[in-house]
Amino acid sequence: AEWKMDEKTGTTLFDTTGNGNTGVLTNSPSWVVGKIGPAVNFDANSEHIDLGAAKFDTLTSATLEMWFYYTGSFDSNRLLFYRYI
Repeated sequence: AEWKMDEKTGTTLFDTTGNGNTGVLTNSPSWVVGKIGPAVNFDANSEHIDLGAAKFDTLTSATLEMWFYYTGSFDSNRLLFYRYI
């Protein structure tokens, strides 16, 4: 799956591989201007991208890449990626 996050508006992130692994912006994160193109701003603990039933269960290996700019403190737990099994 690949999400370029170039939609700029709305709550849907489309999987550009064509595999249908759509992401949904949940609890109102906002679209902002990023360093290179559009970006998503998460300013509350409950904001996230829900990948629903994305087809990751059959993977034997994977690469995860993300760019982020964090302005908060690191004195509390922050979750960047979570896979519910």
